[in-house]
Amino acid sequence: MANTFIAMTETEFLELNIFYDLKNQNTGYDANDIWHFSSKDFEIVMDRADELDVRILGIECWEKEEEKFTMYREDYNDKKGWYREAYKELNEKHSPCIYAATFDIPSEYLQVHPKS
Repeated sequence: MANTFIAMTETEFLELNIFYDLKNQNTGYDANDIWHFSSKDFEIVMDRADELDVRILGIECWEKEEEKFTMYREDYNDKKGWYREAYKELNEKHSPCIYAATFDIPSEYLQVHPKS
């Protein structure tokens, strides 16, 4: 019997595998499916993304419900772990920030199949 695959959205994947037990700081000033995090929680997001090999493509620093700064992987020559350096810079120069990110989730992660 062949496995039945069910597609999961990127938002569902992130909520189940990376954002769990963290507080979404987005109170409606950004799109509903974009989560925003405190500095402490964003460090957890980066750790979990590393563990699952989910790439972070961009980081946004928000202050008083307005986007202030955005850093992209291209700004760091797509260097592995670039987002930690960018986060450190943002945290040092523009704190306090609420952080958001864009992710590149491998397509196979979005395919789930129920156990038989």
